[in-house]
Amino acid sequence: MSTPTILFFGSTSHPSLGPLYNHLKGRDRRRVVFLPLETFPSGLEFYLELGPGFEDGLFIIPEEDPVALDDLVSVCLDGYYIAPEQGETLSPEDREYLQVESWATLIALFHRLSRRCLVANHVLWREHLNSRLSVLAYLQARGLPVPRVLVTSQPEAARTFFDEQAGRVIYRPVGGRAHPFRAMDAADLERLHELKGAPIHFEESPRGLPAAALVVGSSALVLPREAPVPVELVQRAMAACHELGLFLAEVVLRDEERGWLVTDLRTFPSFDTLQDAQVAEAVSIFLEEGRPSPE
Repeated sequence: MSTPTILFFGSTSHPSLGPLYNHLKGRDRRRVVFLPLETFPSGLEFYLELGPGFEDGLFIIPEEDPVALDDLVSVCLDGYYIAPEQGETLSPEDREYLQVESWATLIALFHRLSRRCLVANHVLWREHLNSRLSVLAYLQARGLPVPRVLVTSQPEAARTFFDEQAGRVIYRPVGGRAHPFRAMDAADLERLHELKGAPIHFEESPRGLPAAALVVGSSALVLPREAPVPVELVQRAMAACHELGLFLAEVVLRDEERGWLVTDLRTFPSFDTLQDAQVAEAVSIFLEEGRPSPE
């Protein structure tokens, strides 16, 4: 007899996956399984077979009943990587082979699963999310207003941008999505010659009231609920998420003097957002029902 199952795959230290997993376990409406990313590939056994008119697969989990791929109603993940310790005893050549093969396997596995059940979220077009610049460029290309940004290695261009923004500028490395922004000040102007060594991401300082649009499948919830976010803006933001294959996502907004701006796109709801009872209920039902993903 089949057992409809929700599968979580991710790091045990992820700020949102663990709490959401525990919430769904507490609801006790589906079997819920968490596969730690850190155990892949050596500590996680599975197989997937394909062929004309044939498909089968199984996750083998220590101290639990196996999970048949046919039983999955939804899969919940927020990106993945191959833990360095998985290859620490190998030679450099073998470690590189392990990384490449494991990465390719996960891409193929979750892409295949996305054709048979809800997978939130398996992002194939990752180049759009590699940096804040690429995220904002992606959003702007889809008709969404974004903050003013300058990426440059020219000291003169950076100084002009600083002056145009009346000194209200923040900055960080171009590829540093995990790095906090720093406020630019007069001391930084004296170091602009260092830009010739590598470009930096400069951005206008955020102003106005923050809000968020949480995308849950074909619906969106605005937080705080009283925020007067234009419906068309939310719809465009949701369409931009769906185009990337994001069905659980958080679009960060800010109400500024010149209107609403979209200031970020998160590939999974944040911990704080999931603490909202209405959000937690909507996300839970979405995963439990495994609603078909929008094309």
